[in-house]
Amino acid sequence: MPTAGTGESMGASLSVSDLSRFFGELKVFSKLNFNVVSGEILIVAGPNGSGKSTLLKIAAGLLAPSEGRLEFRDAMEVIQKENRRHFLYMVSPDLSFYEELTARENLQFFLSLLGRRSVRVIETLAQVGLKGREDDEVAGFSLGMRQRLKYALAFLLEPKFLLLDEPTVNLDESGIKIVVELLAEQKKRGLALVATNDPNEYGWGDKKLELGR
Repeated sequence: MPTAGTGESMGASLSVSDLSRFFGELKVFSKLNFNVVSGEILIVAGPNGSGKSTLLKIAAGLLAPSEGRLEFRDAMEVIQKENRRHFLYMVSPDLSFYEELTARENLQFFLSLLGRRSVRVIETLAQVGLKGREDDEVAGFSLGMRQRLKYALAFLLEPKFLLLDEPTVNLDESGIKIVVELLAEQKKRGLALVATNDPNEYGWGDKKLELGR
């Protein structure tokens, strides 16, 4: 489910200490330690099954860690887990919209859930290449168009913490440029974690965490 960001103040940070995740006796990853601060993009790399998506889901609060802790801060103030959704947004293959609603209605709905005004919706849809499709039901959208709609919501929410899992899946060259534009904006207002095994995307990061080694 989409989550949100607040404001434009700086000072966001994420600190991860001795983080581990197990599924039964299967170890996904163990004792991860890293820090990311405002203005930084962390690339989370590794082969399939190394735990990239799992790590982002834990950061988003969708999964609980088996061990260890994550600490989100905004302007040095710790963000409690129950409030994290107001500062964070995640784009992943699991994120879906309501197919019976239009692109405009989907964005307005998720914004309203978070108490956000639905401003710039039409302009943002145009920004991500969906001009003229604002009032079309998402059921008729291609996979690439649905991915662009996810990024439209990211531009509108302006999160402090942005999590991208397989960010360019189903996107063409112009769609990839949208992701690059979003990350450039993100560095000005907060931080990002990008999970990918595409070497072409490693250059987007200021730091790299290699899983599965």
